[in-house]
Amino acid sequence: MSDTVKKVHWTYWLHLAIGLGLMLGFPLLSPIEPITEVDMTVLGVFLGMVYLWSALDSTWPSILGLMLIALSGFVPELSGYNAVKNLFLNVFGAETVIVLVLGMVLFAGVEYVSCTKYMARFFLKIKLLEGRPYVFLFIFLLVLM
Repeated sequence: MSDTVKKVHWTYWLHLAIGLGLMLGFPLLSPIEPITEVDMTVLGVFLGMVYLWSALDSTWPSILGLMLIALSGFVPELSGYNAVKNLFLNVFGAETVIVLVLGMVLFAGVEYVSCTKYMARFFLKIKLLEGRPYVFLFIFLLVLM
């Protein structure tokens, strides 16, 4: 066994148990009058994801939440054998997600070559923008166009 194995603190497992308890246990509660069983499932998964996002990580709780919604069987369009495939196609196939991912790649490249440092210095040197945040915003958006 490798010496680089990282030990996990016991609080990690506690937060994981609380998050999974919210995700899996909340739908078992009886719904209050205007809330249906589907709403209880979605609300439980959402609360569990928010807790896990704030306590542990942001990536795998999101994927776990999507899997739990797909496998819950409550969404008619996502029932059956293709539930997980259809859900992930609907989530990651949307135009907004693709534009955001491509935008993050573009902005990471701009940050990597330190272009943002030069842009910030350029805007700070302009006397017209001192004390005028709306003029700064207008000029900044005009330059981006």
